[in-house]
Amino acid sequence: MTFNNQSAYTCKIIAINIDSIEVERVEKLNIDTELPQKITICSGLIKADKYEWMLQKATELGANDFIAVGMQRSVVKLTDNKSG
Repeated sequence: MTFNNQSAYTCKIIAINIDSIEVERVEKLNIDTELPQKITICSGLIKADKYEWMLQKATELGANDFIAVGMQRSVVKLTDNKSG
């Protein structure tokens, strides 16, 4: 069972009522929420609004680093003044 999305515990059910369940905390669990690996996402250039969405979702899934890559079939192209 988790409390406030911070601490996790194993619990013992003490009583079950019509509208509630009483539990007793038995043991605090040490849960590492960080992934043991670093994840890097390499993405072709996409429009800004879609790139922001991709960054948000990839971060939620645990990605650490992002690299934007200009590719032959990318919709968005870098010009000389943007690629410095």
